[in-house]
Amino acid sequence: MTILIEAISIVVRCDALERLGPDGQDHFYSSIPNQTYCSDGRLARVGFMEEKDALDFVAVMESLGLVRLEADAPADFMIALQGVTDSVPCKWLERFKVECRGNTLDVAAFVDDEGKVYLEEDPGGFVAPSGWSPEDLVHQSQDNLRYLRSRHSDGGGMLDHYRSPDGQVVYIGRQKRWFDLPFLCLMRMPLRFCVMTSALGALYGTIVIKGGSGGIKGAFLGGLLGLVICSQFAREFPMTPLWIKRLLGG
Repeated sequence: MTILIEAISIVVRCDALERLGPDGQDHFYSSIPNQTYCSDGRLARVGFMEEKDALDFVAVMESLGLVRLEADAPADFMIALQGVTDSVPCKWLERFKVECRGNTLDVAAFVDDEGKVYLEEDPGGFVAPSGWSPEDLVHQSQDNLRYLRSRHSDGGGMLDHYRSPDGQVVYIGRQKRWFDLPFLCLMRMPLRFCVMTSALGALYGTIVIKGGSGGIKGAFLGGLLGLVICSQFAREFPMTPLWIKRLLGG
């Protein structure tokens, strides 16, 4: 059997839920704050769009005695991010992709102690929340989307926030990149980065370049340097508009 992995997914073993007993199971199901629950009988999944909401639900699960996956230790549940490779290996979960109506979906299947992967009889089949359709898929492309911000995800990756033409906030999961590091993350916003390099250039020019215009020259050169640096990596930045990426050949 196979379940859908979308946005921020909390995946729990069904046998772990069974160990909770009737009262614990009732608490678990009544605490689910949305309509994203689905299960294939071996794995159950609840999805979230915001990291805070996901962590609030994780706290509920831990209060029931369920153990979260950490450092490849035995665990009852884990957090899986759409489009992001799991930072901690999970022995009882196999992740892969399937095609559905022109969309590439992230899915996962249960793996038993002997290494058997439980897949759907229909290749490419999967279990999704009731009422879900491929048209409801969380965006995995930034086409026609306006970048808002990026956040570090609890699973070790990044979750980029965008606004769609109809005003909805959508999310794209990805692996953490070099420009997500402190200070370097400013390069996701070229204007801000260029202002900083311009200010540093002005300071350098005032101290090093002789003449009254040293600060102005330094500011110009610093801003130009920042612009050149950003243009070299613009195709990788999540905030870069699609038309600029196409102009740069991306």
